[in-house]
Amino acid sequence: MWMETDDLPVLLRHRTAVSPSTVPASLSSRTVRDALTRALHLDLIGPGPGRGDEHAEECLPGWERPSMWYLTGFLVPTGTPAPQRGYAFQARLAVECENHFHPRHDLSARHSDKWDRQVADLHYADTPAYATGHGVSADWTVKDGVCTQVRTSWIGSAEVEATRPRPVERVELSMRRLGELADGPEARDALQPLVGEYRSWIDARAKESAGLEEQDRATAGRLLAKARNAADRMARGVAVLAGNPDALDAFRMANRAVQRALTRRIGVEDPEWRPFQLAFLLLNLPGMADPCDQDRETVDLLFFPTGGGKTEAYLGLAAFAMVYRRLRNPAVGGRAGAGVSVIMRYTLRLLTLDQLSRAASLVCALELERAASPDRYGEWPFEIGLWVGKAATPNRMGRKGDKGDTARRKTLQYKANPRSRPAPIPLESCPWCGTRFTEESFTLRPDADRPRDLRIACTDFECDFSGERMLPIVAVDEPLYRSALCAPGWKIA
Repeated sequence: MWMETDDLPVLLRHRTAVSPSTVPASLSSRTVRDALTRALHLDLIGPGPGRGDEHAEECLPGWERPSMWYLTGFLVPTGTPAPQRGYAFQARLAVECENHFHPRHDLSARHSDKWDRQVADLHYADTPAYATGHGVSADWTVKDGVCTQVRTSWIGSAEVEATRPRPVERVELSMRRLGELADGPEARDALQPLVGEYRSWIDARAKESAGLEEQDRATAGRLLAKARNAADRMARGVAVLAGNPDALDAFRMANRAVQRALTRRIGVEDPEWRPFQLAFLLLNLPGMADPCDQDRETVDLLFFPTGGGKTEAYLGLAAFAMVYRRLRNPAVGGRAGAGVSVIMRYTLRLLTLDQLSRAASLVCALELERAASPDRYGEWPFEIGLWVGKAATPNRMGRKGDKGDTARRKTLQYKANPRSRPAPIPLESCPWCGTRFTEESFTLRPDADRPRDLRIACTDFECDFSGERMLPIVAVDEPLYRSALCAPGWKIA
């Protein structure tokens, strides 16, 4: 530990888990500190002879000499600040050892009755810590498996390795080919191996858990039971596709839509699902397809690192839900199966806009698929609604003479002065082709004096959503309420 000012002394205290023995040793804390200082070659500035050490005469009970010490160092500011005294900002404590430091494991969860603590204790059982910060982060240096320095750190950091899926044999992951499945048996052949591979992985983890300590083994047993339940749900999802033609059709269309949206966004002609994405779809299919399914009320948390593909996984499931609902309720030109199917909620505005753009791209793909087969998927378009409050989107369409932030007023202001006025909706570009919106992108229908709707079109005539084919986006509350026939909606953030 290093400090260069007498105004910030360092107290070195010791702690040991070894129980006191019958050795009748009575040593003062100063004696112990001085001995440790000499033994560890620590450069300490702190209470000493003539400095008024209030702990100097504190006697410690006898103990057996431990094989390891836990050392706790503190920076304790003392005295009254004066102009001539120096100040240390973001001071750091560091301890070096010529041999090495022993790792210490967090044992606080050993007897905890909280499930999260028990799982964390199992997950990080092989991740040692060499120091713990008190009101500050701790860091250490490990080289060749040996820790030679521990130190405080004002901003903690950790290296998080990228998560990449390993290849799974005999499983069809291509969205294009899954969108072309001929029938139920072909769907079973393409997807059942994923369930088998997952169950084999579970069995391998069960064998590994046999060597764990009793408490960790019990925690692992509960986790494995949950994994086996997920595998069973995936198997039932495959069975739904094999035995329910409408579910298979909705699954095919969802695959085609996600593929088209990804091809547009990232330029990959034949994107593939990651195994966890496809597993997420399969285990949710029974509950989505059957209102009486035992897992209909189950909420599944999709937990995965940023950039791992969570968005595509839940959008694929959302596409399945919207299409399946129309196939099961085809009356009135598909209107019986329309309505708000999915509600998405985000707590950050920037995240909302990013996810809106990606979800709108999917809805555009669904709409192109529907338009190609209106007899099958209904005459009413797939649409996406933005429902986030008047600070971001207008609540009312408005008419000539109305005051306030109406859609009419915002649209006309933007058209008159697009350089300084914001667009009437927070989207800046076409979600299908990426062309930036201009004042020509927004149209008040049927006329600008008494509009009932705000329609949005791309200005690139090569885009599928230009000219008379408008983008399937509803961003004003009044038309959204009036139709109530949109796909996902927002206003809950």
